[in-house]
Order: sequence, then C-alpha cells, then structure tokens
Amino acid sequence: MRTTLRFTGPVLAPQYPGLSVLSLTLLWVMDDNKWWLERPLEIGYTVTTQSAYPTPLQEESAQRFLATLGILDKLGLPGNEDLQLLDPPDQGTAVEQYKDLDNLYKSEKGREGVDPAGRGVQVLLKAATKNRGGLLQVYHEDFKIQPDDTRKPVPWEMFKDYVDASIKHAKFLEKREKIKQAETIYRRVTAVGRQFLDEPGGFQFMNWGLLFQKQGAQELARILPSNGKPSKQTAKNVVNLASRRIDLLQTAFGCIDDMADYRSLKAAIIAAERQNDRIFNAWGINTLAILCTERRSRQS
Repeated sequence: MRTTLRFTGPVLAPQYPGLSVLSLTLLWVMDDNKWWLERPLEIGYTVTTQSAYPTPLQEESAQRFLATLGILDKLGLPGNEDLQLLDPPDQGTAVEQYKDLDNLYKSEKGREGVDPAGRGVQVLLKAATKNRGGLLQVYHEDFKIQPDDTRKPVPWEMFKDYVDASIKHAKFLEKREKIKQAETIYRRVTAVGRQFLDEPGGFQFMNWGLLFQKQGAQELARILPSNGKPSKQTAKNVVNLASRRIDLLQTAFGCIDDMADYRSLKAAIIAAERQNDRIFNAWGINTLAILCTERRSRQS
C-alpha cells in the first residue's frame, strides 16, 4: 500500500508568505496481519516566496556544502589508512561486551569519568578485538528509523569516558616501561573508532569514530619507532587525515544546521535529496522539519 502524508506548516518568514508543505510518500507492506513501513518513496518540500530563492546567504551555504562534499569524496570517507595500525581482529561482534559496558558504566562513572583500572576499560578493550562492533544491534542510528524501535541512542559520553580512561591506563603502563602493552591499548582504541566508522549509523557515528581513531593514532605516533612497521609516520598520517575529515564533516554539518535567517534551507534540501547518504540525508530532513515548525513553536 502506498500513502502520501502532507504536513502543512506555518509561514517560515516574511519573505516566505505562503504556508510551507512537507509531503512524504511511503510504501507499506502487510506481514502477519500488520502493516509495516517498507521505505519512503518520495519526499517533497514546498515553500512560496515573493523574493528570489535562494537568498544570497542560502546560496552561499549550499555552495559551501557542495564544495565540502566534493573534497570529502576525493579524500575518501571514512578511508582505510588506519587498518595498518590495527592488530588482526577476532571474528564476531562485540554486542555482548557493549551491553556489559552499559551496565558497568552506571556504577563506575564518577565526577572525573571512569577509573582507568576499572573493569569497564578491560571490557571496552576486549570489544575492540572483534572485527565487527555490532553497535547497531544495541543502539539506533542518529535518528530512529521506526517509532517502535526499542534500541537506545548511543551513549557517546560513556564511550568518550572509557576511551579516555583506556588511554590513561596505557600511559600508566608506559611509566612502568610496559611499552608493548601500552601500544596494544592504543591500537585497540583506534580499533574502537574503526568499529563506529564501519557502521552505517549516520553523522554522529562517523564523527565520533574519527575522533576515537585520531585519539588512538595520536598516541601511537608518539611511541612508535620511526623505522617500525607500522612506522611513526604512518600513525601521523592517520592523525592528519582524521583531523582533516573531522573538520570537513563539521563544516558540511554546519551548512545544513544554520537556522539563523533560514540560511541552511537550500543546503538542507540538497542533503535531504541525496540518495543512499547515511551521513547527511537524515540531518537535512531534520533541519527542514525544524524550519517548518520553528515559527509555530515561537507563536505557541
């Protein structure tokens, strides 16, 4: 069955005097006497303006968005340079470890994060040895795909705390001259980043995955020998590329998330119309939905 939903929003701004309209055409399938959403077939947006569209500011944001995407395409996202730094992984997913980590965090979290010597750090490092994180089996994407999705949002603060604690633990080992053990931990921190990068979860998965990858590679660049395999320079290259990709991601995201004067309108439309884009598509749709409801919220 195909349905079309039309959402009529308020007047967005004085220069857009007509009502805004968001239309969604959805395909549904019946299974076990229940209708399930198969996929969206078409998404359309309509605004009416008495002035030229796009405005100069909207055009500027849209062109910056497209230029940034072009650079990301050439650079490669997420890239595979970090694979040279990783130990051969074990087969399987880290689903059970991440579920365990969720439970441990409730008791291990303190004012300054988590204890580097706590059990949770070891659980994270064990999870990093798997060739697949299986994160989307535990957590949902940036946005829920289905309203009845029971998966939780990713606890980014938890992962940040455990990554930071893992690095602190490795530096403690360095002071005790256990360099190889510390190096293994830095490799596994980098591997945690790779697990997020391999999941089609959205912008946040890509952004945090690159951040964790960069953190691990930074420490490897500090302790690896110049003539080793992999070398110090290899780790530095991973750090530089991760930094570049993060900057570009943030630039592109800013283009579709600038609500002032509806500056992101055209860029958000471009993002929302990108097929098979698991990074910016959902955020473009989200921005358009916010722009359509922003004035109504203000009036309420």
